[in-house]
Amino acid sequence: RRATLHNEEELQRKDIREGDTVVLEKGGDVIPKVVEVVLKDRPEDAVPYTFPESCPICNTPLARDPGEVAVRCNNAGCPAQVKGNIRHFASRTAMDIEGLGEALVDQLVEQELIKDVGDLYSLDLEAVADLERMAERSARNLLNGLEASKTQPVHRVLFALGIRHIGATVARNLTHHFGSFHQLQKASVEEIEAVHEIGAAIAQSIHVYLNDETNWAIVEGSGVPIENIDSIDDTEIVLYRNGEECFRCLHREEVDNPFISISRLAATLHRFDLQLEPGQKVITGAYTRHQVAAGEHWLAEYSNIGQVETSYT
Repeated sequence: RRATLHNEEELQRKDIREGDTVVLEKGGDVIPKVVEVVLKDRPEDAVPYTFPESCPICNTPLARDPGEVAVRCNNAGCPAQVKGNIRHFASRTAMDIEGLGEALVDQLVEQELIKDVGDLYSLDLEAVADLERMAERSARNLLNGLEASKTQPVHRVLFALGIRHIGATVARNLTHHFGSFHQLQKASVEEIEAVHEIGAAIAQSIHVYLNDETNWAIVEGSGVPIENIDSIDDTEIVLYRNGEECFRCLHREEVDNPFISISRLAATLHRFDLQLEPGQKVITGAYTRHQVAAGEHWLAEYSNIGQVETSYT
């Protein structure tokens, strides 16, 4: 019964006006789309829709890049932009910050407690507890969730920033290649574009973002991980049961990255009929303390195999 209309060219092409009755169908059997207008039911006073020229929230002039249909507000300080960026940053596929829901994001921005994602990590317990429908326990849970998010792998951090054109796969490829935000920031557009599956638009977008002083201050000052392991080409995930090796996989051969491989351990253990009892120990090979912390998180979440031991060099 509902379909989103956000494409100015489509509105004009199909002559869709406010008050019209329209025919909907599922595009690709999933997403509803407007097929056509039922002209016989059109109100006599219906007029063509005119796209706004400025942002309805902050009144900044709207812009559309050449060759694109999307109309954007380019004001990074626009409250709607800030809220959207923070929701994305906290989402399950990004930093996965427990307790930071949409309503709380709205309050934090509207009460001017935060103006960007970096401000999340300097929130005050008392200030958060004083918000509507919050209390000390909920506020503490939020701060604990923020602290826990600092163990996320660096590719998730890059994706969480919401840089234009930078999806989860692109973020993983870039951090795999450059190893850290610092190396990525120093890279030229040409060096970034040379990475597998990275095009000119992506390279330009991330180069501009990371070399903006305001953006870099947010990245560096937030306390989230911005350094990866030096190289993960030869990373091994090795599992032991009762002191005997029971499974080994190499990064390039079997997994996209060490973290994804850890999330697959439950299936792997099942495939090899390795049902570990609670309290038995598993050792995972890793290189840094940050990787070890993340490894423990994924093991606990996905495999339910009890106590975890880690080793690193």
